[in-house]
Amino acid sequence: LKLGEAAVIKSFSGEQPVALLDDVMSELDINRQNYILNHIKDWQVFITCCDPANVKHLKDGERFMMKNGVVKEK
Repeated sequence: LKLGEAAVIKSFSGEQPVALLDDVMSELDINRQNYILNHIKDWQVFITCCDPANVKHLKDGERFMMKNGVVKEK
């Protein structure tokens, strides 16, 4: 739904919106996780999750871990 909403926004504005996906990985099967992590091109996406294993298949991009209010690059 969020990806469709972003496509509509882009069609009207001509600019790709930033996607904020809060804890969606735990709701998706492995194929949909892979799609979100590796097949959305030319997007700026922020994904939050509680389990670091949910982003282990990320092929490109950056991961950060926050612990006790401190952000660390992974």
